[in-house]
Amino acid sequence: MTLPTTQPAAENPSLLTKRALASFLGVTPRTVEIYQRLGLPFYRLGPRRNRYDLASVRTWLDRRCREIEEAP
Repeated sequence: MTLPTTQPAAENPSLLTKRALASFLGVTPRTVEIYQRLGLPFYRLGPRRNRYDLASVRTWLDRRCREIEEAP
């Protein structure tokens, strides 16, 4: 059984590179790295090959925005 994490980004357009995700979000690749340390979900395909699932990223951002809005 092949897992989605092994598919190249070209075969699964919802998996983005760090640079593509940064461009989509309107932030720098460095900001994506910071988000990753804060819990942004990603797939590690190799030592320096991370991919980001757009649906998971949107869910994470929505949840994070709600937490910030609900903070006292």
